[in-house]
Amino acid sequence: MSIIYKFTDENKNECDDLLESEYILNEFDTLVDNSNYSVYALSSGWGTGKTSFIKMWETILKSKNKRFFYIDAFKMDYETEPFLMLLSAFRDFINTNQGLKNEILDKFKKIFTLRNITKLGFNILIDKVGGNALKDFIDNTLDNCFDTISEEKSLYDELSSSLETIINKSDNLPLHIIIDELDRCRPDFALETLERIKHIFHIKNVKFILVYNEEVLKSMIKTKYGIEVDTERYLHKFVQKTYILNNTKRLETWYTQEVENKIEPYLSDNILYFLRKYSTSMLVIKERYGLTLRDMKQLFANIKQFNYDSSNEVTVASFISLEVLRFIDNKEYESIQRYFRLNIEDNSLTTIPSNDKLLEIYNFFKPYMKNPAETPYASVYHIFNYLYINY
Repeated sequence: MSIIYKFTDENKNECDDLLESEYILNEFDTLVDNSNYSVYALSSGWGTGKTSFIKMWETILKSKNKRFFYIDAFKMDYETEPFLMLLSAFRDFINTNQGLKNEILDKFKKIFTLRNITKLGFNILIDKVGGNALKDFIDNTLDNCFDTISEEKSLYDELSSSLETIINKSDNLPLHIIIDELDRCRPDFALETLERIKHIFHIKNVKFILVYNEEVLKSMIKTKYGIEVDTERYLHKFVQKTYILNNTKRLETWYTQEVENKIEPYLSDNILYFLRKYSTSMLVIKERYGLTLRDMKQLFANIKQFNYDSSNEVTVASFISLEVLRFIDNKEYESIQRYFRLNIEDNSLTTIPSNDKLLEIYNFFKPYMKNPAETPYASVYHIFNYLYINY
């Protein structure tokens, strides 16, 4: 099958469709294009490439001149109110569509009235969402226009009205609002996001596409509302159509080919054996930390560079965990490395500073280990000792 789809990763690099997802991309696009639901879910397990898939789907939307904007919910869940996330993404979308600015400007005055900011406790919204430009805008327009909004009007009504204006200005073509990484957010934030978008379900030709691992979201629902809650029924209040991304086999094939064909000549038999054995763990880690296929290639290159050899399963899992940590959080990795260097004479280390993320990564391997150690600290000591001597 020829590869025709590309996507741009978070570093603005153009990447190929390494999973050859053309068929399922077209199937998903046809589903969204030819149905009139308001809220869709793209669901699959961790490690199945949901974000890469949705980024390639954006290529199709662009080729059809369709309006859309993308929200990484995980990057925004530091907010206490998901509506801020929606407003921020909406503002960025307007800023990239100059023809809409004048049409929407008056509505933005209403959305950002000081009355509503105070009423909803958004005292820091000006700085968080709008920056200095929006702050100056509000400071310069504190006049009667802020009093035109009626008491019964809500911020949701104003946002809905603005979305309707966008639809009308674009010949009633659909506007796609993609919200990714919901399953990686704090449970309260993820579920409140569902509640917030419910307020604007009724807008014709606005289509929400929510991207998440359904099992994780159901677990969040049970945590918040109790184990007796009907999670299917709860989700159906918000999501009208779910598309299950069956990309697992393609991703497993890619992983196997990458390990077998690209890095096999450089690795010891032991490391190669464990990389094969831990394929499921590695793909879960990929999804959990939002790694692209290009990131995975770089991670393999890091492992290949050092090629620490051991036949001990715990030690190899610890080594791979350290390489993952070095890739996703180099600052924490270096903190552990500095601690080791300061205590190099002490071969009885039982603790490591800044170890929460290292333990989190290591725990992804434990279900596939015959005799897993509770913590990887002893192995980490030996690994750093080896690296210190040999590199």
